Amino acid sequence: METIRTGTLRAAAACLALSVSAFTPPLAWSTDLTPQNLKTFVPGTPATAADVNANFSATSTAVNSKQNRVVGTCPAGQSIQTVNADGTVVCETTLAPRVTTLESLFTYMPVGPQTNVPQARVSLAGWTMCYLEPYNATGTLTTILATCNKANLMLACLQTGFDVYRVLAQAPRADVTFNTTTDTSTTHVANGTAWYFSTSKSWGFAKAGDAVQKVSCDTGITTDPDQRLCWHTAATTLSSGHRCGASEFVNDATFQRVVLHKD
Repeated sequence: METIRTGTLRAAAACLALSVSAFTPPLAWSTDLTPQNLKTFVPGTPATAADVNANFSATSTAVNSKQNRVVGTCPAGQSIQTVNADGTVVCETTLAPRVTTLESLFTYMPVGPQTNVPQARVSLAGWTMCYLEPYNATGTLTTILATCNKANLMLACLQTGFDVYRVLAQAPRADVTFNTTTDTSTTHVANGTAWYFSTSKSWGFAKAGDAVQKVSCDTGITTDPDQRLCWHTAATTLSSGHRCGASEFVNDATFQRVVLHKD
């Protein structure tokens, strides 16, 4: 009987050795699949039931603690943030807003006047500076518009020596250069901005809904002053200006007039 029992235990040990090797494929697996503290069986030495059971228990623990295959999915617009041990997943719910924010950096098309905008953000979005001169310089409108010839125009102003636009606004070319005549109050509203343009009065903008006082530049009105820009256009030539954001009276090299364009 003892001989039969010993033979049975040895056969069981051999099977266990084969089963353990079956859990070890040619590719490296996670250490979670490596049984710990296995009993070693020596040929010719009897194996005990306790040793065999201990090996089965260690193998079972290793198998049960492994990382299951990933079975979870995330809906469109989300990504997998965490994989749980049972293969389910935790989805990333803030990816879409972050992607939208990133995309906005490359598609900067603001609505309404914007203040304190870094030059880098504007150029990153594909806006090209086509005109730059101090406020006390003279520039011919015909030349400026021939150079700034793309579908969308942006008017902006810079304080000399700084790399942040104090105020800017953009719209399709036809809106930015829409003839609002030479009166003192007419504007053309487009893209959240009240535009005005005349080759013999002034060129600029204010926030949509705000009144302007074109004499000849927009002066004297204090509503949203930081969102206003104005350049004189006497005889089709830019000559000084009166607004660069909250700085109402500007007519020297302290500030720069800027036109940018983009398809």
